[in-house]
Amino acid sequence: MTYSLFNSIIPLNEGYDFIYNAYQDQFILLKKEQAKRLMERKLGLLPAPLLQQLTDAGMLVDPKLDELQLLEELNQEAINDEKVFSVIINPTMSCNFDCWYCYETKGKGQKMSEETIAHIKALFLKQAHQNPKLEHINISFFGGEPLLYFEQTVVPILDFMPAFVAEKKLTYNVSFSSNGFLLNEDRVAYLINRNVTSFQITLDGQKEDHDKTRFVSKTKGSYDQIIENVKGLLTNGVSVTLRINYTPENIEGIHHILDEFAEIKSQEKDLLHINYQAVWQTVDRTAEQETLVNTTLEKTKNKAKAFGLDNFEGGGYYMDLVRNPCYADRRDSVVINYNGDLYNCTARDFLKANREGYLSDEGALVWNDELLEKRMNIKFQNKACQTCRIAPVCGGGCSQKIMEHQGTDFCMLNYNEKEKNERIMERFEALVLNQDPDHLTHV
Repeated sequence: MTYSLFNSIIPLNEGYDFIYNAYQDQFILLKKEQAKRLMERKLGLLPAPLLQQLTDAGMLVDPKLDELQLLEELNQEAINDEKVFSVIINPTMSCNFDCWYCYETKGKGQKMSEETIAHIKALFLKQAHQNPKLEHINISFFGGEPLLYFEQTVVPILDFMPAFVAEKKLTYNVSFSSNGFLLNEDRVAYLINRNVTSFQITLDGQKEDHDKTRFVSKTKGSYDQIIENVKGLLTNGVSVTLRINYTPENIEGIHHILDEFAEIKSQEKDLLHINYQAVWQTVDRTAEQETLVNTTLEKTKNKAKAFGLDNFEGGGYYMDLVRNPCYADRRDSVVINYNGDLYNCTARDFLKANREGYLSDEGALVWNDELLEKRMNIKFQNKACQTCRIAPVCGGGCSQKIMEHQGTDFCMLNYNEKEKNERIMERFEALVLNQDPDHLTHV
């Protein structure tokens, strides 16, 4: 037997290390001397029961085993899962704010027509008819601001769903990515009745900074109303990911946002997830700015933990992007723009020139097949991924970026070995320390 390509040994404390296999997503706790011998590949010095345990856990493998082929098969199984159909809908590309960093091309009156709404309903019917394996539908509303033109564009789709899923014996859930300003009690009550389970709502720093970016008028900001609306969602049992957009200019004040939620009920804190995201135009920082960002983020995260709030940066904390791939990597996933154009990814401008297909009058997804197949098969093609010990959880990075940099051999996430260990340690904390001790085996 030989040491798996996907193994990592991580120091834990003075007496123990752990070995982690990213393909199996399993940890085994080892004494320091055992870990040292394993790193040195001195397998003959390890006790037979431990060798058997490592073999059973997939950490020692047959030298003839093609582990990269196993990884590719795991990836294909996940992206071709037919049990779930995911639809991201842009009911409008208009917005009630005009954030300086927004990458979308917006215009007045860019809202979904009755005809396109009818085509979306036909799409759901077609999917249920054509796919006997279908069990669940995920619907996400994006944009633009999806709560704009709410009654004309969102309500007709959501009103269609209950009778449809009951007839087809399916389940469904709904989520929104929104600035949160246009919520009110009546809309929240309606949304809960239509299986809305989660919102992602963005803030641009503490009140003073946020209101400089998102304002109703020269004298009225939006921060206070959004905070009130977030609390209203939590009170009604809706999960909220509060995305805090930070820059070197607003980073020092973001910890004040957490004070708004210090006194909410414990069950509401369980529903609130704080996500820190750098505004993309500010990721190139000076050394001084980088130090400021890192130290302030660490202090803010510690404050969130002290308040009992879940927080993470960039999603890496729960990294498992092969078994649970990004929506843009799934074959049974689609982004439908207000005009019926199709895309795979929301993180690009929804221009006609960028579309990857269109929704037909009969509800068929008419893809550019060449582009679709390229995306579905582009993962793990570069040398950096093929020699990476965390590839089965990292997933090789964003498929959109891989497509834009096809032919390169560097890590798309620019991870060095230290950062790979940090991602593994984050997964250890998430799975073993905080959630699921079954992922850890003691020896």
